[in-house]
Amino acid sequence: MKQDTSISWRLLLRKISGEPLDAAEEARLQAWLNESPAHRDYFERAARHWRHPEAEEVPDVDMERLVRRFDRFAARNPQRSRSVHMRARLYPYVACAAAILLLVSVYMGARLSDMSRETAPIMPSAPTAIVPGSNYAQVILADGSCVNLNRQAASARPLPEGMDVDAQSGVLSYAAREGEGRPNTLIVPRGGQYTLQLEDGTRIWVNADSRLRYPTRFSGPERIVELSGEAYFEVAKDAKRPFIVRTRGQSVKVYGTSFNVEAYSDEPQERTTLATGSVGVTCGGKEIRLIPGRQAVADVEAGTMFVRTVDPSVVCSWHTGVLAVENERLENILARLSRWYDVGFIYRNDELRNLHFTGDLERYADFNDILRLIRMTTSVDFIVNGRQVEVVSR
Repeated sequence: MKQDTSISWRLLLRKISGEPLDAAEEARLQAWLNESPAHRDYFERAARHWRHPEAEEVPDVDMERLVRRFDRFAARNPQRSRSVHMRARLYPYVACAAAILLLVSVYMGARLSDMSRETAPIMPSAPTAIVPGSNYAQVILADGSCVNLNRQAASARPLPEGMDVDAQSGVLSYAAREGEGRPNTLIVPRGGQYTLQLEDGTRIWVNADSRLRYPTRFSGPERIVELSGEAYFEVAKDAKRPFIVRTRGQSVKVYGTSFNVEAYSDEPQERTTLATGSVGVTCGGKEIRLIPGRQAVADVEAGTMFVRTVDPSVVCSWHTGVLAVENERLENILARLSRWYDVGFIYRNDELRNLHFTGDLERYADFNDILRLIRMTTSVDFIVNGRQVEVVSR
């Protein structure tokens, strides 16, 4: 039987630092430790560095070289085990490298206060707290008026007939009713998210910095919505009326399925990822049919498109509260964090954009923790100044 070689790095660090674990977490850790002597050795060495950082010298590590070796290995091994939080991958080829990476990061964490007096700190104080996004949006009604959707203002004005807002859950819904459908636009700013349930039963999770235009009631032979940004769709089945998502550079046609569309106006590519069912993606006059586990990548300017295999549970994870990435460029990851935490990232060296990272980041985690977890597996550091974050080599 193939061993489960994953463990939550956050879980390891909590155990090492003496933070209590619940019964399920303790059982998961013990099962992982008992899987292999290498796992137990990995844990014990990390614990020694945490408790007695002065006892041993941390070996010099060529971080760039280790990252490159890991990326090459990961590219040859598409089957990846999963865990709920940050994953430490201990494939035999990179077990030593992974151990060194964690040991270095633990050692550095234990001496963070000393380091902060010698070098630029990771997290200097900022005048404005950087917090995760929340259920916040605005809906522009057909008459041009605006309704704010948040816990404080969701019921500040009477809602149109057939429209309902669950402010606590962050859900805007429309009841099926007679009459002509009128256009509404859901605008989700940076640092926000919202869920929309259309009158046909289709459910849409709209991500930060996105805009979705839709009718209050579908009429005619097609159900059409327009998206700029990112959204995850669970489309209600209707064999007679296909559901169509239009973006700047493509059109996605479905009858009843679940999929993710990422189509930000400031990015050159648009990505459609199919989780279940079947969709047809059209770009530049050419249609490609997707099956689950495939992603269509459209080049908006060139009008071209190609298909690749992906893990839908990774790509679509954001709507469940997890930002999962598999061997993804740091620039792409930080772009997502930029929208969700409403911050800006500046690169001191453009080569840093192409470093790769694998892991599960909790969508509602403290921003400082997110940066530390990324720092643990890449050769970058972060300097925060207000809402601007500088990405530097270390």
